[in-house]
Amino acid sequence: MAAPKKPQDHKPKSPKAEKIKISIGEDDDAREVEGFRITVNEITVEVEKDALNDWEFLEDVADLQNGDGAKSVSMSRRLFGDQYNTVKENFRDEKTGRVSSADFQEFVQAVLEAVPNS
Repeated sequence: MAAPKKPQDHKPKSPKAEKIKISIGEDDDAREVEGFRITVNEITVEVEKDALNDWEFLEDVADLQNGDGAKSVSMSRRLFGDQYNTVKENFRDEKTGRVSSADFQEFVQAVLEAVPNS
């Protein structure tokens, strides 16, 4: 008989992307686009579907995979758009005032893994 599972044996659920419509622009210039709402560690972001199909975003991803770590900033800005600074603040250490690059990159990775292939 197998031993009962312990709390540490339970893996957290992988984040899932919820399909949504995102309003872009204001007033007469507003339009709706397809997107995803993703929550990772109680931080929720909305990502435009088109942001993932942007050539320059893909260039940043390729450069990042080829060892150019500086591209993670550009890639994240393209991914989160106007939410970038708000998202970044979630990773600011209250004592040092610094944003943890490791934690932020881990969050970005989790968001990208949650988005379905489109």
